[in-house]
Amino acid sequence: MSERESIKCYYCGLRDGKKLLRCGCGRYFCNGVGEGHISHIVHHIARSTHKELRFPKDSKFRECTIECFLCRCRNPFVLGYIVLRNNPGTKTVICRECRYVETLTTMTDNWDVDSWKPLVQDKKFEEWICPSPSDAEMKFVVGVSGNEMRKKEFEWQTSKKKIRNDYYQEDLHQTYLNYHDCVQYQNTFTPLIKLEANADKNKRESEHLVNIDLKFDDVRKADEMKKTVHATFEVPANEEIRITINDTLMFFLPLKGKSVEVNEIHTYNEMVPDEKDKFFSRLHTLLVGTVQYIRGKDITVQFEKTPGVPIEKQIITQQHNAMKFSICFQWMSIPFKRKKTALQMFGESEEPHDFPTMSSYLRNRLLGMPKNPMDMVYEKDFKDEKEAYLAQHPTLQSMNAPNLPTLNQVQYEVVMKSFTQSLSLIQGPPGTGKTVTSATIIYHAVHSNPGKKVLVCAPSNIAVDQLAAKIVDTGVKVIRVFGKGRESENEPLYDYSLGKIVDDVMAQMKDKETLEKYKAFREEPEELAEADKNSILAVIRDIELKVFRECDVICCTCCVAGDRRLFGINNQIDTVLVDESTQAEEPEVLVCFMNSVRQIFLVGDHCQLGPVLNSKDARKYGLGLPMFSRLLQLGHEPYRLQFQYRMHPALSEFSSHTFYDGVLQNGVTALERQFNSLKRFWFVQNRPMMFVATAGKESFGSTATSYLNDEEVTVIRDIIVKMIDCGVSPEQIGVITPYIAQKQAIRVRLTKDTELGVNVMNAIEIASVDSFQGREKDFIIFSTVRSNSTNEIGFLKNPQRLNVSITRAKYGLVVVGNPSTLSSDPLWSLYLQFFIDHNVLVHGNINNLKPFPLVLEKKKIPIGMYQYTPLQMTYSDIEPLNDKPVTKRNNPNFEMANPLDAFKIGIDVDAVDDEPDLTISEDEKQQEEEEEEDFSDDGYTFM
Repeated sequence: MSERESIKCYYCGLRDGKKLLRCGCGRYFCNGVGEGHISHIVHHIARSTHKELRFPKDSKFRECTIECFLCRCRNPFVLGYIVLRNNPGTKTVICRECRYVETLTTMTDNWDVDSWKPLVQDKKFEEWICPSPSDAEMKFVVGVSGNEMRKKEFEWQTSKKKIRNDYYQEDLHQTYLNYHDCVQYQNTFTPLIKLEANADKNKRESEHLVNIDLKFDDVRKADEMKKTVHATFEVPANEEIRITINDTLMFFLPLKGKSVEVNEIHTYNEMVPDEKDKFFSRLHTLLVGTVQYIRGKDITVQFEKTPGVPIEKQIITQQHNAMKFSICFQWMSIPFKRKKTALQMFGESEEPHDFPTMSSYLRNRLLGMPKNPMDMVYEKDFKDEKEAYLAQHPTLQSMNAPNLPTLNQVQYEVVMKSFTQSLSLIQGPPGTGKTVTSATIIYHAVHSNPGKKVLVCAPSNIAVDQLAAKIVDTGVKVIRVFGKGRESENEPLYDYSLGKIVDDVMAQMKDKETLEKYKAFREEPEELAEADKNSILAVIRDIELKVFRECDVICCTCCVAGDRRLFGINNQIDTVLVDESTQAEEPEVLVCFMNSVRQIFLVGDHCQLGPVLNSKDARKYGLGLPMFSRLLQLGHEPYRLQFQYRMHPALSEFSSHTFYDGVLQNGVTALERQFNSLKRFWFVQNRPMMFVATAGKESFGSTATSYLNDEEVTVIRDIIVKMIDCGVSPEQIGVITPYIAQKQAIRVRLTKDTELGVNVMNAIEIASVDSFQGREKDFIIFSTVRSNSTNEIGFLKNPQRLNVSITRAKYGLVVVGNPSTLSSDPLWSLYLQFFIDHNVLVHGNINNLKPFPLVLEKKKIPIGMYQYTPLQMTYSDIEPLNDKPVTKRNNPNFEMANPLDAFKIGIDVDAVDDEPDLTISEDEKQQEEEEEEDFSDDGYTFM
């Protein structure tokens, strides 16, 4: 095939070189949308994550690379253009970050910096970059639907990356609300965990950074591989990749004139010797490191010797400080393996086994089975046992735990009632003191059952640390177990960590030989003889087991609960409390029950955000329904906390009526949440809330899996300036948004702002809505981002996301967004009407705001309209059975509950969270609407 014949759109076959762009992968694509809603070139670069485009020979730009005039950035989704004041037809390509650089304005006065627009708008490239094919031309090319484009990309990526796709052959089926037995439960969830693991792996391994400067703190010669070297780098401001402590990163440099692809870095260990030799012959350097510290924009990585990589490729010289590295990310499989193990153990728990398991009563409750006579007897005996302890604490005052705030009446009742149940759901709406309530429960669980252990878990380290700190205050003996590699002196509870205590015990050891071997094991484990290594591991295990036996409470994340270090103590764990349980998928919570637990407390709020998933298929089949919500569906009534101590009463009003049946009461007064110096800031003085209307259009972020809104960024900057002028300190301000691209755009804008300064910017917290769940700030600015002509608002439709967003502020809330777009959704229409009713829907300059003229069909907000009410199931384990109960597996009339009923209560199966412990794609519709989506796949979505 001649070069001329190969120049055609990879999707539709269009051959007009003037209307094509060449991707860095060598393929050509047009700017036509065909049968879809997104142009072919935009779809490809988003799906493939390729970040370099060139013009073909036939183009008027003659094979030029599309890049920023100043920094040479080539990512099309962060590039835009500005025009000349005296000649608007002349355009200069500038990236989103460089548009704020002072150099741009000093180079020439003729550039109109304020004219900046993104190259990609409305899911197409600007016409001057790549003209769209005419309707007549599109009639003579191959029609390509969204599904066909996705199929082409998947087939190409599969053949290129050697992706295993056997998981598509699994016998997938919906999760149920109740199960016949443990084996059915295991067989339902295991394929879904495999789906999620595959999607998570593909996503993580597709992320990479290029042209990164590393600053090394030392050099390392070939004979110094034992030496540990650190390096620091910054993630470019326009990148939307999230890096966390303990991430494993791979830094590589190809030899001059050679190229190395990211998928080769991930798979070199799987290569045969000849392939591996050829691979390393193209590499100058390959370093594998672990993230040790993150301080502001600076990320510090620790490099040690990497087995399997030639020594000469791991040498570090002074010249490396001047080189540009590429970075890719190693996927962590451990969490998924532990979930799979938990499912396997649960599946075997009804048969003879040699490992600790939960009580049969709890197992039957988790399966959703009706109570049998033995369950009734067990339930009564358990209740009598716990009531005997409570009889010793007959008053509210006597139930208060040491050094914790006094319980209110509702908290006291929740503690008393849940304490007598073997399985309890505790719902903690925003600011209602669920941490204090949980810590009080743990305190009494310890004292009511001497000799037994309490396991406290949560999906995230932040949630674990917050609760563990309160438990420590009560005086019980707490051990904080971190994942291996995460433990460091910077952790909040480092003094209570298992590793620190083991180090302290070893330091006092009189056997000097063992101590020296331990030090060698910590520093250079691969250098120790196998026998020495095994002997040290045995000593460590003995110390860890002794530490566990002497403690009262073990605190860790849900996945760390499956760590082998806990196996020796699992038969002594009697009580498990899972905080933020609604943020974890069910198998993750199940990991916490791989022990002899008799009492479970699930704490969370199903009216707030649920678990984060990458796999669209896993969501479709029900993995996104938390255990808390499933048990709620089966009839388990949650004990609900009702007094909120966070928000100004004006801020809690909408959430209380809309999400909590109107029963959420205020434990603080308006006077206690009054910020005097800010009175004139608010449009209505006694209402510390505003909706500032904007009309700027949304655009794609750097990966095209997220959105940003430049006009909202500017408005937010102005709001911050005025707040600070009114006496608010930067530390009191939090800016939240559902979209990571918007978060990055706000950060870039504030960083480049000379009026605010670097210190102010660093003090203001800018975060995603999802990562801010469970946290608070004095003042919150909420950027909604979505603004388009089709009135699509994506996962902003999720009621739980709105509830979290508007309940983070203590003293004041400012929402920024486009009312015209948002009002298309019924819930947002109600929320906007709430602002209209209180005369705080405004627009204009922040120093001269005026009422925004929006007329909506006025509706009374129904109390609890979006409250998730459990359906009454045929078999409910809290209702007495009228006839003799029989087990479901022997009952021919038993019918499985319809799994789709779970979604009638508002569980948003297709909503994807922005970034809890990782960055993922956003805004996916329901599976049946996939043909109408502009672009959608596991981990990537357009709307």
